Amino acid sequence: MATEKKFFYNVRQNQTRDSKMFGKWYPEAKILQTLSTRSLAKHIMRHGSPYTLDVIMGVLIAFSEAVVEECMASNAVKIDGLGTFTPVIEAVKGGSEDKEGCDATKIQGIHIRLTPEGSDISGENITSRAMLKRVNLERAGWVTGTHKTKNYAEHAFMNETVTP
Repeated sequence: MATEKKFFYNVRQNQTRDSKMFGKWYPEAKILQTLSTRSLAKHIMRHGSPYTLDVIMGVLIAFSEAVVEECMASNAVKIDGLGTFTPVIEAVKGGSEDKEGCDATKIQGIHIRLTPEGSDISGENITSRAMLKRVNLERAGWVTGTHKTKNYAEHAFMNETVTP
């Protein structure tokens, strides 16, 4: 399944005036599309799977439900060849002055983080630097536009422009 792919990226200028990196340019991934569960199941089926779409869909749906359920039970889930899904806490800003005050009110959210594994079932390394070596990078354009920061303060950007 793993073949060399073309990976597109845009170049974005940091326009956050209060940032130390204001005016600097950075590459960012250009997401061409988001595959639905059905689209991913069809993709798997086209790779010579002996299973029908409904069977693959059932497994993918059961998989996603099981990962969420286990993470909600404070368990990490390791999928050989992919990585480990781990629940992580997002604490409120500022924390607590003492350990007794650090209770559930200091938890703002719970996220599921995926940490990629060093090699997949076929023995291929899927960490970030190994993946970088396996793709052809191609700049798709320059991005400028409105961006909201983590605290939802809006910063003005120009509109996205893409090279032909």
